[in-house]
Formats: sequence, structure tokens, C-alpha cells
Amino acid sequence: MAKHVLLTGGTGFIGTKLCEYLLQQGHNITIFTRNPSALSERWGKKINAIRRLDQIQEMEQIDWVINLAGEPIMNGRWNNKRKHAIVDSRIQVTKHLISQLAQRKQIPEVMISGSAIGYYGDHGDEPCTEQTEAGEGFSAELCKDWEKAAHPITVKGARLCVLRTGIVLDAKGGALKRMMGPFKMGLGGKLGAGNQWMSWIHLDDLCRMILFIASRPDCKGPFNGTAPDPVTNEIFTKTLGEILNRPTVVPMPALALKLVLGEASELLLGSQQVIPEKALQQGFNFKYETLDECLAQCFAKKPPRQKAS
Repeated sequence: MAKHVLLTGGTGFIGTKLCEYLLQQGHNITIFTRNPSALSERWGKKINAIRRLDQIQEMEQIDWVINLAGEPIMNGRWNNKRKHAIVDSRIQVTKHLISQLAQRKQIPEVMISGSAIGYYGDHGDEPCTEQTEAGEGFSAELCKDWEKAAHPITVKGARLCVLRTGIVLDAKGGALKRMMGPFKMGLGGKLGAGNQWMSWIHLDDLCRMILFIASRPDCKGPFNGTAPDPVTNEIFTKTLGEILNRPTVVPMPALALKLVLGEASELLLGSQQVIPEKALQQGFNFKYETLDECLAQCFAKKPPRQKAS
């Protein structure tokens, strides 16, 4: 059955791909964006746009709300100005969104609100499931506050799911696109000691998970948006090098990362072995369970014969 989906962050890396999936399933989409003309250039009349969140009051029906809005967190050092922008683009937008939804007579069936595995902080070699407590640091505090901002929608009777997303992989954008330059020049290498865990997910699987969660009334609370095969940074580096047929012998020392990125280096040096326990329990099937399968699809190549170790 077709749903009317209200989407924030619909023009970003994840949101654009999610729109493709929603349209394929016959859903109607309205995107909150400050640049409706760019949206029109991309989608024509297939997708509606609102410029202000108070326009939600003019919408007749909202079945699903998918809240992915947020400034990129990995665009340079975290000075006070950057931190303020990162926080406001997530928490203030979420609070305003909830405020507008709460004023409606008709409340959405479900709201899926963004978060990230930064919620868990640096956990070393300890696996994290949705039951693991929040960690420490800027990204952990940000995710805790972001999730808390969405919670009032449950008072109105809507089902709330929080998506703690890992590193989203697709060759056309996101982290993988930024990595490709150094790797293609033969400058790829492990970050720091390389023993920190990286929890990733293919962009297609993340979009499929969002739709899976939205359509199942028994899905509630936090979900880890990660694949079931987290790997260390060293293994990730070796696997990507094999796929691209490039050497991976130029490591980036932890000290250099800290000098360049400051506090933001915690995103690259922190260790998070995150397991999508709830999605697996609910019966979600990943198309790309292993990293070599995922990267091979991203670059349209055959997986390595053996997993890197």
C-alpha cells in the first residue's frame, strides 16, 4: 500500500538513494529542503517539496516520517562554529519537526530518525548491540541528544525507530568516494594502529533496512544500521586495496590524524564493532553481508578469492 512519506535530508547522499527506493515502491514523497529548485531539477514532478517545516500543517496525510537531516560531520576540524552547525542541523531540526507534527490531528504511523554508531563511543574490541550503553565524546553526546530530541513523538502515539548508522559505502559518494583518490594514487594505508573496528553498510542495504523497519509495526526503538561483518581498519584497507588493485603500504600515523583533524580524529581512530542484532532478529536479509561482497559490487569487480587478514 502506497504511503505518503515526509523526508528530511532527502537531497543528501543517503536521502537521494532512498528516494529511488521509495518511488520504485510507489510511495508519494514530500521533502523538506531549502532549495526546492534543485529538487525539481533532479526529480521533476515526481517529488513534492516544502521550504518550511510549518508547511507540514497544510499537508493532508503523513504516513511515514524519515528524518535524516544533518550537516556532514567529517568535513574538517571540529571548531566551535562547526560543532554548533553539526548540533543545530540535527537536534534543532528534529525538535522543530516534532513540534510541527505534534500540532497535527493526524499523527504519522512511524517516524524513523537518524543517529549514528558514534552513540557507542570508543569500545575497543567489545562488540556493541542496540543494548550497549552510550559512550563518551562529542559524537556520543551528539547522538544521545539527537535520539532524545525525537522521543516526544511517541507521546502522540507514533512508533519511533532510531537508526544508528555506520559507515555507508557506495562508490558514488560518502566515505568511499573520499577514500578512492589516495588509494588510486597508491597512497592508501591503515589509519593509526589499524586495529580499530570499522562498522559499515552498503548504501542499498541501508535504504532497504529503512523501508523494512518502516513497514513492520513490531519494529521499535534503536536499530544498528550496519552490516553483520564489521572489520578492523587494517582489514578494510587491505580489502579495498585488493579490489582497486592498489598497494596499501602508506600508513597514516594516529598523531598525524590528530594534528590534521583535532577532536574529529575520534571518528577514524575510535573502535566500534557494531552488530545489527535487532535487524537480524526481525528477519532482515542483507544483500551484502561481507565487506568483499560489498566493495566488489561498489566497483563492479569480482570479490577477492580470500578475505584479507
